[in-house]
Amino acid sequence: MPRQTTKASDVNVDDQEQFLQQLAEEVSWGTARLREKIADRAAHPLFVANHCAGPAPTPPLLTRKIRRKTSPVIPTPSKLIRRVHLYLALFLTPWMLIYALSGLVLNHGELVRGWHGGKFSDFEKLEERPYTAVFSADATARLIGAQVLADLGLAGSFNVQGTPAQPKLVITRNAALTAHRVTYFRAENRLLIEKQSLSTPVILNRLHFRHGYEQPFVSAKIWGFIVDLAVIGMLFWVVSGIWMWWEIKPARTAGAVVALLGFGAFGLLLATI
Repeated sequence: MPRQTTKASDVNVDDQEQFLQQLAEEVSWGTARLREKIADRAAHPLFVANHCAGPAPTPPLLTRKIRRKTSPVIPTPSKLIRRVHLYLALFLTPWMLIYALSGLVLNHGELVRGWHGGKFSDFEKLEERPYTAVFSADATARLIGAQVLADLGLAGSFNVQGTPAQPKLVITRNAALTAHRVTYFRAENRLLIEKQSLSTPVILNRLHFRHGYEQPFVSAKIWGFIVDLAVIGMLFWVVSGIWMWWEIKPARTAGAVVALLGFGAFGLLLATI
């Protein structure tokens, strides 16, 4: 049964000492009752089982991650153009480097030639040998050239100059880095084999002018396709550059001035060159 508590308003001022003593007894009694309740709870079987076994497992529904359904993000035209502009440039970087460096070689041919002692694309004689292959009367120049290169172990992309009716055919085997020139003297049954000297300008020029789909080799056709892609890429960069220029409003005026200067210079040089 709970004890009756004493209010401070009921205490006479003269009995303050007695009031404080009674208040201390009440606090002590309350503290003892609280300790008894804590001890009783700690001794309860469910309390002991729960705390000895560790924390209760969280229900599976609470631990399961909530997966939000995300709808596919459709890029804006501006973002799509920028991404294509970026990734196309990254893919075509080797070809752009080839065209840029070979352009320097072509534009400064005399200077580059001077660095290589006045010549860098001459052919050196490797050997001369007899060749007695027999071809049918309807054999084309390319068929003859392909057979000659195959017999020499030089099969690959090539060009041929001359016709089967002429006394000689000049077959140029266009390798990746250098070239072999094979002159077939049909009337003499003789081959003259030459190799182009290897140098950086030669490599750049050969890669620059490699093109077309006429070669029967898969690698040559893939190269031709990437050349087309490079052309498309350069056209796309012009269009996407104009798009991005127009999006940047503070640069519109300066960009227009620069574009007009470029077109003006091009037209003036084209008219007076």
